[in-house]
Amino acid sequence: MSRYKSSWRFLINLYKLTLKKKFSSPPKVVLFAFSLLWLDPFGIYEKLTSSLDNEKSPKGNMYWQKMTPDQLVDEADKLYSRGEYLQVYEILNRMRYNGNPEVQWRICRVLFKMSGDEKFSSNMREEMISEAYILINMALSLDDSNANIHKWMAIIIDAKTGYDGVIEKIKSYETIRFHMERAIELNPNDMVVLYMLGKWNYEMSRLTRFQRWIAKVFYHHDPPMSHYRDAYEFLMRSAELQTNEYYIPTFYILGKTCIKLGHFYRARYYLQYAAFLPPRTDYEEKCARKSKSLVIQLDKYDLASESIFYDFPNFTDQM
Repeated sequence: MSRYKSSWRFLINLYKLTLKKKFSSPPKVVLFAFSLLWLDPFGIYEKLTSSLDNEKSPKGNMYWQKMTPDQLVDEADKLYSRGEYLQVYEILNRMRYNGNPEVQWRICRVLFKMSGDEKFSSNMREEMISEAYILINMALSLDDSNANIHKWMAIIIDAKTGYDGVIEKIKSYETIRFHMERAIELNPNDMVVLYMLGKWNYEMSRLTRFQRWIAKVFYHHDPPMSHYRDAYEFLMRSAELQTNEYYIPTFYILGKTCIKLGHFYRARYYLQYAAFLPPRTDYEEKCARKSKSLVIQLDKYDLASESIFYDFPNFTDQM
């Protein structure tokens, strides 16, 4: 009996040392010894770590404990809007396996955002996308009628195939289009998905016969066909929804689409708009810079003002 008492004294002393921060985490010997005494080592570990956390930030833990899952999701959305992506991940990751697809697609969203941060290594960014791909498939299996899940499925597949190689990239085109079209079917006023569809159609239209021949002969897959008119339709719908907020790449790609269609006055209008909007990210700044360059190049074309009133065949009927 005295042996057990001495063991308990030893454990208590180690516990006190831990709380005094002489160890960064509870010593493994504590967990092992407690397990020998028929106690739950993981439960003890959680208690010890929670004690340390409480000592460091007592208000923070009380704050999380008082919030419901729905309140945590709302808080995560607020943090996301402020660009505090790591905090969002830490909050939502607590609930990743609770069977809530709203939580899972939000984790995918923040993982995608963090994967674009170059302060992380290339391997870590790839792991983020791989984790997001697993989670978004879990979310889709739980809810097939959620527009956000289909939107982020398209985004994550596109990001993942960027790491997987050219063959997987070509094979993914149809799947990406399916999820974007499903997302816009469920939420017709999502300006982001409309932009994505517009850009997808623009990129498919840009593929030359030679590039398509290469894809068919060497990769055994035919890229989908599209037309610049389809790109124009989706991009215009996205631009019309951007009243209280804006996304510079929408107007940049819209201007380039108008150039491809031969409507240079329209192109100049949208490119000038993109060039003079204040950029908020590096990508927006890049698009704004390229827009200015294209505006200068358009000076050599006949920019008849009446061309802005031209309507494409069947475009008005489809609105």
